Amino acid sequence: MGGGGAAAAWSPLALSPVLWLRADLGITLNGSNVSAWADQSGTGNNFSQGTAGNQPPRVASDANLNNQASIGPWNNATAKWLAYAGASTYAG
Repeated sequence: MGGGGAAAAWSPLALSPVLWLRADLGITLNGSNVSAWADQSGTGNNFSQGTAGNQPPRVASDANLNNQASIGPWNNATAKWLAYAGASTYAG
């Protein structure tokens, strides 16, 4: 027999992620482009792009993601990207 009451809400932080980038939180915009994306895992693995011409656009409603917000498009031809400020590799 249950004890009643509502169950606690689950969070991805329960998995101890090294990186958690949310399309709806932690984004710094430069106009409609993304200049920085803050890691929500608490480990400080943030991404940024200081060159305005290389900043990827923020898409307010992406049909490929159930009309949720996204960052992109990622395309080598346009060379728009965010850089990780930490080490180039992760050794867990």
